[in-house]
Amino acid sequence: MLPFLKRGLLPARQFRRKTLDRQAMDSREAQETWDEYYERIRQRRTSEIALMQTQMRGAGVTDDTGLLVDFGHFSSEKSDAEALLGQLGENYEMTLRRDDKSGYWIAEGTTRPDACQLTEQELLDWVVFMCDVAHSHGCVFSSFKLEVLQGGQSWSNQGVHTDEA
Repeated sequence: MLPFLKRGLLPARQFRRKTLDRQAMDSREAQETWDEYYERIRQRRTSEIALMQTQMRGAGVTDDTGLLVDFGHFSSEKSDAEALLGQLGENYEMTLRRDDKSGYWIAEGTTRPDACQLTEQELLDWVVFMCDVAHSHGCVFSSFKLEVLQGGQSWSNQGVHTDEA
């Protein structure tokens, strides 16, 4: 028993209630922080794809161009990354690895060897979906690369700088 409970400074029932209230508040605050972070990531990714689409149009990419798509997510929890891998593995070739430097679990996916044809709206919707599905599994959609099947030109969000924080 904690010393201040023995001395009667705070009845045990009241201590437990205050502790549970604080834990609930901490949990709510943590969820709010995560949701705010996720929203910033989502805004950043949609800004990145908008800039990339402008570059791609300038390079002659159309709705009929075959694109190879590679992407990555990360999580601090292996079980979260595995759950994401399970869902995305239905439509993509997926791998999971642990990054020794950061300690994060990295879920990487690709459409390779198959190319896909996507309109600008479909590509934007895909980015939003990847953000949302990552969020639902406690992961972060961190990177994506689009490569033209014929010709090899490629664009990655890793080289895009937006005004989004």
